Amino acid sequence: MFNYLIRRRISDLGPKWVLVFDVDGVLTNGSFFYDKKGKTIKCFGPHDAEAARVLVEEHEVRFISADTRGQEITKRRITDMGFALEIVPAGHRKSYIEDILKSGFPTAFIADSTSDIPSLKAATLSFCPLSANRYVKSCVNKVLKSNGGDGVVEEIARMFCPHYYVENGLT
Repeated sequence: MFNYLIRRRISDLGPKWVLVFDVDGVLTNGSFFYDKKGKTIKCFGPHDAEAARVLVEEHEVRFISADTRGQEITKRRITDMGFALEIVPAGHRKSYIEDILKSGFPTAFIADSTSDIPSLKAATLSFCPLSANRYVKSCVNKVLKSNGGDGVVEEIARMFCPHYYVENGLT
């Protein structure tokens, strides 16, 4: 029943959405690997690029990060996916979401961090991966079945572009 209500709200609010993904903890599993020079490795999910390409056919898709120390790693992955990375500090994310809303488009924000709670509450719809902490889970419209770095973008794509998956026999 809840999935039906989310899908209904998605379709009722218009054909085009702005979908904002916080990269770390959503497209990654949240792990950071360090060597003596600093942060060197992040673990990204394998299917995000394909799902993001499905989404961008009908919606505006944005990827943001507040991580300046691992920015080059994140930028490389997002660029390899064919998108741009925006650096948006946690303290500026709520106004970032509000600015998108002022443009007239409904906005979905997908994040996992407690610092994102004000931004998640400001978005038209909010989602978090199953691996998010309990405080984040308590304030979003929907907790996804996928953990960060393991299918979050595809799960969002299935909600926002269900016809693609039906038409291609991927249900």
